[in-house]
Amino acid sequence: MRRLRFTFDHLIRSLEYRPAAITVQEIEVLRYTEPMRVHPAVRPALIVLLALFVMLISGCVRINNPAGVSAAPDISNKTAPSVPAQSPTPGKLVPAERSLAQKEPGTSGWTFLKRALNATGPKADANFLGAAQRFLESGFTSPASSALDNVTSNDPGSWPDNQRQLLRGALALANQKPEGTLQLVERLSPDAMDSRQHLLMMELQLRAFFATGEIRQALILMRTGSAERPVPEGINPLYRLAFSQLARLSSKTLAELDADPALTAQDRAWITLASLYARDGWNLFGLRNAFSKWATQHQQHPATNSVLTTLAPPDCTSTDGAQVALLLPLSSSYREAASAFRDGFFSLHEADSDPAKPTIKVYDFGDQIELVPNYYQQALKGGASQVVGPLGRRAVTALAQWQSFPVPTLLLGSTGSGLRPGGFSLDLSPQNEARALVNHARGRGLRRALILHGSDQRSAASANAVATAWAHQGGIIAGTAKIPKGVDDYSTTLAKLLGLADSARRGEMLQALLGNSTRLYTVPRRRQDFDVIFLLSDQSTARMLKPQIDFHRASSVPVYSMNTIFSGKPNLVNDLDLEGIVFSDMPWLVRTGGRFNRTTLPFALNTPYRYSVTDRLFALGMDAYVLNRFATCMRADPRQIYAGASGLLSVGWDGRVHRTSDWVRFTDGLPQAWEPSLSTGKG
Repeated sequence: MRRLRFTFDHLIRSLEYRPAAITVQEIEVLRYTEPMRVHPAVRPALIVLLALFVMLISGCVRINNPAGVSAAPDISNKTAPSVPAQSPTPGKLVPAERSLAQKEPGTSGWTFLKRALNATGPKADANFLGAAQRFLESGFTSPASSALDNVTSNDPGSWPDNQRQLLRGALALANQKPEGTLQLVERLSPDAMDSRQHLLMMELQLRAFFATGEIRQALILMRTGSAERPVPEGINPLYRLAFSQLARLSSKTLAELDADPALTAQDRAWITLASLYARDGWNLFGLRNAFSKWATQHQQHPATNSVLTTLAPPDCTSTDGAQVALLLPLSSSYREAASAFRDGFFSLHEADSDPAKPTIKVYDFGDQIELVPNYYQQALKGGASQVVGPLGRRAVTALAQWQSFPVPTLLLGSTGSGLRPGGFSLDLSPQNEARALVNHARGRGLRRALILHGSDQRSAASANAVATAWAHQGGIIAGTAKIPKGVDDYSTTLAKLLGLADSARRGEMLQALLGNSTRLYTVPRRRQDFDVIFLLSDQSTARMLKPQIDFHRASSVPVYSMNTIFSGKPNLVNDLDLEGIVFSDMPWLVRTGGRFNRTTLPFALNTPYRYSVTDRLFALGMDAYVLNRFATCMRADPRQIYAGASGLLSVGWDGRVHRTSDWVRFTDGLPQAWEPSLSTGKG
């Protein structure tokens, strides 16, 4: 939450004509300050008079021997001017208004907050609560805390008070204080809550139990929820959340839990399900059979109709004698990436225990892009019933624009506008990842961006993709800068991009206007018209830039980057310089437990690629094997999702593969799962 105040920096920067009346609706004071304009005829006189006035109230300029300084107003403790002394009773808040975050899923926290600033009484409280919930769903703890501080209802047991306490519990969880979450929740009575608050309370307890390592308590909570009659509507997402947490535990931890004599049969069934997923998670045929057997033994278990329906691989009929052709540039300059992809494909093929699994034949087209269609025809003549490849944008273009697809064909690269019948497309381009960054940032309610990118071709292309997607989704590009080559100090670039250089010049202008009789001490302020930074560069550059961004007064602004800042190998010492950066990457690289536990996987082919950027191609090869088997079934039912090594996979009606990677943030030098403390859309 930024302060609502006029500063010396904003004032001098913004002197242009504007009608005198300014309302809260006109200025997004919560995130940035829009220009205030003054008629040119009065500009010279007002510059000195208003600047001197602002010096005294803002604290941004110090005059030697000041007469005094008064505090500036702060919206973090805003109270509506006409709020009655007595808090409204719950009955005055009609049910439809109780959870605005649930009623209006597309409304951002900033919009709710602006409404609250213009409302009083119960309406103000409802909007403050809606803002706090949306902020917590988006991962913004500071404005969420400020919104909760402004809720005036203090009637214990009322809906607003229960909601405020629940959201404070979510805030404690977001601030990595799960013990505080449990303490807050324990003070509440479920009897005084509506059904949505009850589910919210259970979600917070569940997340807190896993965060504190109290797995047994989490199992008891799930047992209690399933024992209620009727079972709470909407509880299935909590079951899936519980399983996702169990599935990330190590096999050793699961075995230790299973040995606890106090567990019930239902508790042990949860652990058994997580254990077999860790064991057979990459064996498609074996996993489906294991799930089927488990479901037969536990027909009344809550996971049977909640977890298995979304986790089991699609049930497609296998054809005996099927042959897959792999078209790869193994003898080209991209041989390392192509080899990693091939080995990932073969690794999952070896893990698949299906007796009807296909045979694989590899076709190496090397650097001969123009011959890709010929290799495709050769594969068909050789008996291929499915084709995976070619790998690479140019090779895909050569085939997609020339050839029809008589057999299911998975193209490994962007195809542009359209796909021929029988074709599937897995876009591997950095531009696709850049668009994912934009979707995530806009989903958090961020709107005004600065783009800071390297001068290399990949970074420049990513910057263009971000700018295009950002504008397409209604975002505003507040500024762009190219990172200079061959330097370690980016102060000049950052000072210009962040407005510090302009702020310093305005201080010099003011000093010149006042003359030498009064000496000023000025503190340059960064510009306030942006709420996110896209840092698009390689790892070494990002390590130098992020500390300098923090130093230049932008440490509170979210910073997004590409997965180029992570090599695949954790580096606790050097990656401390990347603290706070958010990016998306494949679960294969950023998860360590469950079926991602490398020490227990039988993938010998992965050894040369571990802890390197080519490991991403290995993961894509694994998922390409799955898509080759199930893409046709998945296209027929776009709701089917496969949790793969590279992310969550689904296939659209047009044959395009949609992939959602894990969101992570550098915390204490390590890329750790970035998950808001509340699920989006909870009421």
